[in-house]
Amino acid sequence: TKWLDTNEIKELVPIMNTDNLRYPVLGAAYQPRGGVARHDAVAWGFAMRADEMGVDIIQNCEVKNIKTNNNKASITFDAKTKIVKLFFESTFDVINDQVFSEKYLVTIKALLIKRNYLIKYGKGNGVIESSGENEWEIAHKQDLRILDPLNAQIQMRINVKKMVDTNDFSPFEIALQDIRDGEIEINTYKFSRNDNYEFDSKTYNSIVIERVREQDSRITEYHLVPELGYLILEVIDKKESSTEKLKLQKILSLG
Repeated sequence: TKWLDTNEIKELVPIMNTDNLRYPVLGAAYQPRGGVARHDAVAWGFAMRADEMGVDIIQNCEVKNIKTNNNKASITFDAKTKIVKLFFESTFDVINDQVFSEKYLVTIKALLIKRNYLIKYGKGNGVIESSGENEWEIAHKQDLRILDPLNAQIQMRINVKKMVDTNDFSPFEIALQDIRDGEIEINTYKFSRNDNYEFDSKTYNSIVIERVREQDSRITEYHLVPELGYLILEVIDKKESSTEKLKLQKILSLG
């Protein structure tokens, strides 16, 4: 910023009246690289760019504190009704678009029932341990990445985005684990179709991914919307005896 006298002001802005005023102009502060912008536009500009880079934007929610955990990523799911309270937490790393599980915590409280599960993934040593309601320990191939039900959704979103970016719609696999006994199941996910999805009075282009379980004739459809950061807006689980749907009701996060 530099100070200008009246002559310099006249040179810069010839039409400005500096003399015949009730309060004469005696000088000015000038920042050649400065500008004027609406504060809300600036905030949304930062938010839109952050969203493009994968940051979650949560609206109408004040920030009370910021927690870090050795740069680990985490997802929590908390649900409560009059008779049951559920809490799930997944802690993991994302390295080069690959999700690596660290631990998975489940707490269930319902009337006289209280159950806790804690699964620890052995940091690449090929051993997974479960404590709490179900105690077990299993070994697996060290190059096999075992995911939990929460962070598997993150890996799916990453893989589907890569499908679109590279125009390669080959199937991909995710290894999931049964928290009851530790049994590992390799799930194959394949591109089904491009579709339109109606949500909150708006139509989005969507991508439908299918998971097929040949052992029990079960097909699960996942509807992901690229415009919303590849969020999974609906899951349709088709069994021989019934069809179950899990549908997102409200979006709080973009990313």
